[in-house]
Amino acid sequence: MSIKIHYTFIIYLLILFFFELLPYYFCFFISIFIHEISHGIMGKIFGLKIKNISINFSGLSLGFENFNISKIKKIIIYIVGPVINLIIAIILNYYNNEEYAFLIICNLLLFTFNILPIYPLDGGKIIYEVLSNNIYCDKLFNLIQQIFCIILILFCIYVYINFEAIQILFLGLYLLGMSNLNKYNKYFFQFR
Repeated sequence: MSIKIHYTFIIYLLILFFFELLPYYFCFFISIFIHEISHGIMGKIFGLKIKNISINFSGLSLGFENFNISKIKKIIIYIVGPVINLIIAIILNYYNNEEYAFLIICNLLLFTFNILPIYPLDGGKIIYEVLSNNIYCDKLFNLIQQIFCIILILFCIYVYINFEAIQILFLGLYLLGMSNLNKYNKYFFQFR
């Protein structure tokens, strides 16, 4: 198993340190970690081995060895992460404690972003698996992805203008740029 650290993770940590936002990011990172661990656990249940862990400014992601399993199992692996975030938000909301407010927001944001049908998000992977038997799969997938990328960017601009949440704008731009993840692999540093 290898661990890949993208240079944007280090740059983003430095920016957050400069603006004294590191504690908030670490709360968000913990939610992302739980999200990815749930993918890993479900993959283990289906007999998969973790190939690599990639860390970038938006969090981390897992890659599996020999991901030749049925579509249903892949969809279950993809959907378990967002569902875990939703469950965490619901459980924390049940306690109705102001100390959990930020964690609730983090988990709801992770759930919402990850169900969007934009690759490399879980929703994009699910849509691809659902459409992959269709002869028009690539055209449909690209059309859906382009529509939701436009919606995502407009939403991020709206949030940035109205709430000055530059992290959301960065995340939207990052997702737009990373929609073709394979061409960015050369920017990863690998540790074994």
